[in-house]
Amino acid sequence: MGIFDKNDTRKPLAKETTVVSQNTKIVGEISLESNLHVDGDVEGTIQSSSVVSVGKSGQVKGEIYAQKVLVSGRVNGKIDAKEIEIVTGGRVVGEIYVDNLVIQSMGVFSGVSHQKEKEEVEVQEPSQIELKDS
Repeated sequence: MGIFDKNDTRKPLAKETTVVSQNTKIVGEISLESNLHVDGDVEGTIQSSSVVSVGKSGQVKGEIYAQKVLVSGRVNGKIDAKEIEIVTGGRVVGEIYVDNLVIQSMGVFSGVSHQKEKEEVEVQEPSQIELKDS
């Protein structure tokens, strides 16, 4: 398989990075297609089609939806991502939905984790319908 595989439908991760710097607080919703690096405080919802990283001084309180989430700081809330990595010193408290979870030594996760899988669709038997003549 080459770099440009016509059959590969995965979206490439972004090259651009948006930064929330230390001593900055954002309250609300952040929606972006680029990477996001948080060194400040974010309270609300983050939606990225790429990578969200929470730096050592970063704190997120709310929900994160991304391809990958890398936590060096603190996250309190819900994370939904294909991959979550909690590195040394990182702390996640809450609920996560993930395909691949990595917790390094001295990384902390406290909460409930759900394995994202292709959910099996429950097939229900069709109901019987009684037809009456008019």
